[in-house]
Amino acid sequence: MRFRLERLAGELNGLANKLDDVRNKMLSHNDLATILAKATLGEFDEGADEKYFKDLQEFVDIVYEEVIGGPRPFNTLVKKDVASFLDAIKPRA
Repeated sequence: MRFRLERLAGELNGLANKLDDVRNKMLSHNDLATILAKATLGEFDEGADEKYFKDLQEFVDIVYEEVIGGPRPFNTLVKKDVASFLDAIKPRA
């Protein structure tokens, strides 16, 4: 179980690391020059986000099973958080 968690954590961090620039510049610093240049700050392969959330669910289930017992589905508010995040980083038309 420990090795599975470590592998999943590595997978999860791999995608998260690709988004560091966009998080740091757009959300934390509101970098006007970057916004005006419409620069691509973070990107990942198509479908990597779906794999990320599948791996995250597995990670949470493993930990939850060990500590509490049973699977732990994501809260439906996650979808709203993702929608808000995407709205914040999407280029405006």
